[in-house]
Amino acid sequence: MLKNIKKTNLYYISVILLAIKIYYSTSQIFQIPNILSKIITLVIIILLLTKIYLERYTLKQWKYMIPIILIAGYTSIRINEYNIILTTLMIIAIKDVDFKKILKIIVCTNVFMLSIHIVIYLIYLYTNPDFIMFYYAKDGTVRHSFMLGHPNYVSLIIISTYLAYLYLIYDDKRDIMKYIVGILLMVLLGITTRSRTSMLIVGLIMVLFFISKINIKVELKNKIFQKAGKFAFIAFSILIFCTLCLGSGEYTIIDKKIDNIISRKDLVYGKRT
Repeated sequence: MLKNIKKTNLYYISVILLAIKIYYSTSQIFQIPNILSKIITLVIIILLLTKIYLERYTLKQWKYMIPIILIAGYTSIRINEYNIILTTLMIIAIKDVDFKKILKIIVCTNVFMLSIHIVIYLIYLYTNPDFIMFYYAKDGTVRHSFMLGHPNYVSLIIISTYLAYLYLIYDDKRDIMKYIVGILLMVLLGITTRSRTSMLIVGLIMVLFFISKINIKVELKNKIFQKAGKFAFIAFSILIFCTLCLGSGEYTIIDKKIDNIISRKDLVYGKRT
């Protein structure tokens, strides 16, 4: 039992380090030297490889895993981008790990880091706004990034945190709280990041959550989700294919129309003067 706890802790530590590394790579407040970032990446890789080594994989499983690890490692070294090998090792090393504990770590890390950035951002906003890089929508309104690189990235953090939150409390009977949190997030996204796409995603999540809670047979629910998933996959695949075929590698009129429908934003940013 102690051995299992030690093995899983290696994975949890890796998740924490990776989450912190991702924030430091985008944050305009907390920045670390490139050499330290590489050291953190190396530590994560060592922890994950140790976790994989300690697992009792069969010879057949090793035959599949070793080529995948070698290919991912070689590719990462060649392109000097280590997210590929990190993702590969994360997937392989997840054996016997408590998924809910991983989500709790992610939620706590996101809430903690985002809260710090919001507080510091507001301080700079009212004391030294020239220090902040602002993004603007077409109507001239500011899209707040909270010094995390880009407003869309902030939206991604909020949405992923909300999804993890819903998963963790799915069996909680107080469903009204889940909808209240979702509505508040939609308002927050609308006021701060001005991301329509993110607001639509949160709305869709609440609809799917509502459907999953309807008192009908599990088989019927699964069928509804499967058909909806197939339709969405086919529809988006056709949309992407048509956009690529009709486009020429440049920002075409089709791209502009799609962008206007989804977000109505310009790729405009700058400092307040």
